[in-house]
Amino acid sequence: MSSPVLTTPSVPRYLRAAAPYAFVVAVAAVTGALTPVGMHLLPHSIRSMANSSGPWTLITFTAVYLSGLRGVRAAVMGAVSFLGMDAAFYIVFDGIGGYYPHHYLVFWSVIAILIGPIVGLSASWLRASRGVLQAIAVAAPSAVLVGEGVYMLVAIPGESTVYAVASIVVGTLLFVGLAAFRLRRRAAVLVSLTMSAGGGAAFFVIYGMTPLVLNKVVP
Repeated sequence: MSSPVLTTPSVPRYLRAAAPYAFVVAVAAVTGALTPVGMHLLPHSIRSMANSSGPWTLITFTAVYLSGLRGVRAAVMGAVSFLGMDAAFYIVFDGIGGYYPHHYLVFWSVIAILIGPIVGLSASWLRASRGVLQAIAVAAPSAVLVGEGVYMLVAIPGESTVYAVASIVVGTLLFVGLAAFRLRRRAAVLVSLTMSAGGGAAFFVIYGMTPLVLNKVVP
């Protein structure tokens, strides 16, 4: 008598199709929700890590890359990720008794829509075959991490110095790791390094304008 054949129920196609998007949204929601908690619980030396551009960018970059989404889908989900983080942060921050001005939420939502697609595309370009796209992908996250770390050390010295230094170190190591992983030629590494340095400098300048926009331009 033959033994029965055990079969594993197949996952419906629509669930498989939705899984990458659900993954990115879930990661974003958890990150945004934990941000105000970290702001309250982390020691001062690393408190800025809980509410900084670097970690949010790195998390979005990683989530989109792991989702396997490409092209327009990756760009859209990059924006959705940042918007989800903003929304979850606002809900939890407001829920624990904090006051977060509505125009701050609007401002960062606009930034999410503008910057999110770039981060999403960069994450997907790690899988690209074209060297220039790979170079951009390698440069993007390290530019934000290093740029933010330098900004904190120069513009707001003494504010979470440990995190600022850690951001620069992590950004540098991330560049080295991604370059070794994806870039095969020395010329591509140099191009990516130039992009990362330029992106970090641009971040430094633009990020420095944020207080002016939030406190003076936006009513």
